[in-house]
Formats: sequence, C-alpha cells, structure tokens
Amino acid sequence: MSNANIEYSNHGFAPSWRLVFDGASSGAWNMAVDEALLRAMCENDAPILRFYRWQPSCLSIGRFQKTEKLQFDGAPYVRRPTGGRAVWHDLEVTYSVVLREEHLPSDMRSVVDSYRFISEGFLRGLETLGVRAEIARGVSASATSCARSVQDIAPNCFSSQTRADCVVDGRKILGAAQCRQNGAILQHGSLLLDMNRAAWQQKVGGDLSRIVTLRDLEIEVSRDELQNILARGVSQRFGMPLEKSVLTARETQVAKALLHKFNSSLWNQSGRDEIAEKSRASVL
Repeated sequence: MSNANIEYSNHGFAPSWRLVFDGASSGAWNMAVDEALLRAMCENDAPILRFYRWQPSCLSIGRFQKTEKLQFDGAPYVRRPTGGRAVWHDLEVTYSVVLREEHLPSDMRSVVDSYRFISEGFLRGLETLGVRAEIARGVSASATSCARSVQDIAPNCFSSQTRADCVVDGRKILGAAQCRQNGAILQHGSLLLDMNRAAWQQKVGGDLSRIVTLRDLEIEVSRDELQNILARGVSQRFGMPLEKSVLTARETQVAKALLHKFNSSLWNQSGRDEIAEKSRASVL
C-alpha cells in the first residue's frame, strides 16, 4: 500500500490535517522538529500528524527523568520535551500529533481526555489489523510527565501504564507522552513492531513481560502500510481528511535553531535549556 493511495473523507473539526511522512533521522533532529512544530502551531494552522524513524537507534528520556538508573554505554540518547520515562527507539513506528486545544471537542481538552481522544484514533487503526487494544486504566497522566510521581520506580516507559497508553490484554504496545505550550499540544508516541529485548534490558531495564509487540501478536505489516493504517484511524476519529505535506521553510528553520538544544549535554543530562535560561536572564 503506497502513501499516495490514501483517501479520506471530510466531516470534522478542522478542514484538513497535514500528514508528514519523514524519513529516519537522529534523535536530536526528531525532537527538534517536534518542538518546532509545537512552537509554530498558530491559531489558524492545520493540525499535523507526523511519522518518523530513528537513525541510529536512540534512547529517549522524559523531560523530568533522572538519568542515574540508565545505562547509556555509549548509545545515542536525547531528552524529550515531553514527560514520561525512557524508550529505546529501534523497531517501531513513531508518531507525533501537533494541534491546538480548540481542535479537540470542548469536553476533550483536559490532559487525560485529550490523550484518550487522540489515542483512540490509533486504536481504530489497530482494529483493522485484528489487534484488540484499549486505553490503559493506569494512573493519571499529566501534561508534562507520564506518571512523574512514580518515575523512580521504573525508568522504562513501557514497563508501566498510565491512561495515556494502549494495551493488549494488559500488556503495553503503544506509549505516549504530551506537553503543551501557548494553547498548542504536542503528543508523540511509539508503537512497537518488534523488540530487541536484550538491548532494552541493557539500556532501560524494567519488567519486559508487560510489553507486547506486533510481532508477538503475529501481525506482519510493513512500516509504510502500518503508517497508512494508523493515519486512517486518526482521520476517522477526528472526521477529517489528511493531506500529504512536508515541513515548511519556517518549521525547518526553527528546528535547526533548536538542534543545538537537543544536542547539548546540559539539556540531555540535566534538562536545563541554556537558550531559555539566557532569555529569562536578559529580561530580568
């Protein structure tokens, strides 16, 4: 199934969404683009659904996560602008959704409700593959931290569940994290195609028995086809068409400006944003 063959109907909350199929990039660039899309999301902009990959494989850690319990062993890693805990990005499909609060139904704009509403689009896509997933009934998620209060218990994001996650028979298959800025929402997440359990155990640790992949469920689907299927599910959930797009010149420019942040040891090790700190200091 090629990306060019997607067809969608239009009867929703926004005239259309932008659908961006990005290639494989470094963890720093992927996070720079996600934050750039968040910062650039203005009131009149269309929501964005973006799919991307990680090259090389990369460990991402949550915005407020401590790093003492993680074993980097020279592996690339990046701190996300969103909360949650560590994810080893390798055999997966990663998405980001960027929209404004007003793009959601008025009764679905809280943190927990927005997680549920957006995630249900991906559940619809999984249903077409015969995967009976549901939203986890775990602890509440916050806008900046996925179960921040228990983050020291399990550094592995997939070894625990919040109401931001999707599970199959109690095992997590899709994790998500979210942050907000000036009325705009960034939610990104990872759907596991397969898992190098030795790498996960070495880099992240945690209870891997609570994780399930599409390969475990004997679902064989190409990455491109899966992205199409998930996009259709989101389209159906929001009742809107998706139009293939690419990053604008402004979005690319903002991402390039943010790349230094996500490559910096100050940010990745301690979560401190040097540019933001200098900006606040100049105002004071």
